[in-house]
Amino acid sequence: MKKVYKELVAVVGIAVTTAILFNAIFFVPIRLPWDAYYHVSRIENLRQSGLAFLYPQNFTTLGQYGLATNIFYPALTLQIVQTIFFFTHSAIQAFKISMIFTTFLSGTSVYIILRYHSKLGRKIAFFCSILWLSTIGITALAPGNIAESTAYIGIPWLAYGLYAFSKETKGQLKKIIAHIAVGLSIAAYSHVMTFFILTMFTAVYLFILLIKNNHKIKIVWVITLGGIVTLLSTAAAIGPILIVQLLNNVKKPVVSTSVFANNVKDLSHLFLNPSDSPDIWLPLFFIMICIVVGSRKPSLGVVLGLIVMLLGTNFTPWPYYLRNSPVTFIQFATRFIKPGIALALMFTLLDLKANQKTHENTKRFHSGLITYGLISVIIMAGVVKNNWFPNSNSQLWTAQHLKEYTTFYDGIHDGYGYSSDMTFSNQISNNERFWYLKNYTDYIPKSALSNPNDKSTFIGADKSGILLTKHQIIDERGQTYNTNNYNPTLKSINMNVQKMIPSNSIIELPILSYKGLRVNTTIDGKQQKTFIKHGKIALKLQDALAANSKIKITQQVPNWLIVLNLVSAVTLVTLLSFHKRLQRTDRLT
Repeated sequence: MKKVYKELVAVVGIAVTTAILFNAIFFVPIRLPWDAYYHVSRIENLRQSGLAFLYPQNFTTLGQYGLATNIFYPALTLQIVQTIFFFTHSAIQAFKISMIFTTFLSGTSVYIILRYHSKLGRKIAFFCSILWLSTIGITALAPGNIAESTAYIGIPWLAYGLYAFSKETKGQLKKIIAHIAVGLSIAAYSHVMTFFILTMFTAVYLFILLIKNNHKIKIVWVITLGGIVTLLSTAAAIGPILIVQLLNNVKKPVVSTSVFANNVKDLSHLFLNPSDSPDIWLPLFFIMICIVVGSRKPSLGVVLGLIVMLLGTNFTPWPYYLRNSPVTFIQFATRFIKPGIALALMFTLLDLKANQKTHENTKRFHSGLITYGLISVIIMAGVVKNNWFPNSNSQLWTAQHLKEYTTFYDGIHDGYGYSSDMTFSNQISNNERFWYLKNYTDYIPKSALSNPNDKSTFIGADKSGILLTKHQIIDERGQTYNTNNYNPTLKSINMNVQKMIPSNSIIELPILSYKGLRVNTTIDGKQQKTFIKHGKIALKLQDALAANSKIKITQQVPNWLIVLNLVSAVTLVTLLSFHKRLQRTDRLT
């Protein structure tokens, strides 16, 4: 009982440290940097129900025209968080809680791995987790990407599985496969791009082991079985993306070749101007110290992690030469930096046990680690404040601001061109106009847009796309019809037509339609036969549509999506229960 109490104290310490990092974020309006608005919108959609992640199209936010958000951004992990904290009163409040809770989980994930698998002492495991959550745990939150930040919770599990495999002892292969699959699955259900990078890292790591190791049959067995298990456990995350992409010509989030070629991190800035990216150089400096003073050479994972990090810098010119290749789907080479640093740091922490045993002055070793962890917390608490809190130029968003930026679309007021210093209160996200800011055209069927450019743009500047956010119906003659009483919910959208539409007209509703997804349309309660035209729900009117007629669009979960989720759910539950049995066996032995 005493041991359990001490472990709970460590977990409480991680929670307190997380609270210190985020300071008084609950009590102040916040700025929404870069990607934050998009993820606030996703969280609002997921708050509607504990099963919201199963419904492919987002009717409640992001312009309320049915973007397939939950297909292209798997939402299981964020859904779990929203289900736990169901009592929130606004999307921004839920977003704040989600940032804090996922950061806490990231630190706890490291503590569990180091304490129960790597067998580090309680104090060292605690301060290692503090170092992790204060750097890696919040690194992706600088641009507001809570999805990527959540994906990093899986890295400790993946890294331990790979690390243990390179040191494998008899009878541990199933345990290793379980850790690798769980780690990759957490990433897949949080942020697909991070999952892709981690999968490539895993493949290279195992390939090198295959070349170096004499037990090649064992490695092939792990690669094969681990690949099958991971494929099944992530089927509900990756499968829907592939299916919808194959069936539909959607606009991908692509950047120009020049942006891809030049968007790399300057190594001189990183090393000579550490205040520019403390979330990167703090763990990097710690890794370098451990390499220099460690009694053993760095493990394969540390070396590969640092190589992945360098891929996002100007150390090599590969983005320039591959700027016209399919690899540009990652958008920015800098995406490699943070996962690379995270992997290198986790493998370094796993190496601590071996270095600790041979270190001459263990007490000084411990003191140095504790001091570095505390310094990291202090520095990164200031970074969080600078990124999210109001500054001297900040101005609070009002309902009038929302109306201005979401009513007039002239290429300037496209829903995005406001100052980054503007701050948002919890209450402002309860204003329905809030969901018409910053709406990308990413993942919209290309035929629904007038701009043929593949680059990421905002729907407020697109002539055809604006019909969606204005909720306007258009017929085959180009005549537009306004709607009113627009009422979106998780599963359905209701609207009324303001004026009569002639019979035999072919009309396009202001709701996106994707092949492979299921939607039903009724007019005044009567089922309609629909088809897809210009990427939207379309139908031919047999009779004139009277003014104030009620149109209702309802989405259903596709059968194939239910099957994929059942397959993944059974696999994940089996993996987690298997992991518990292994822990119980370890304790008995």
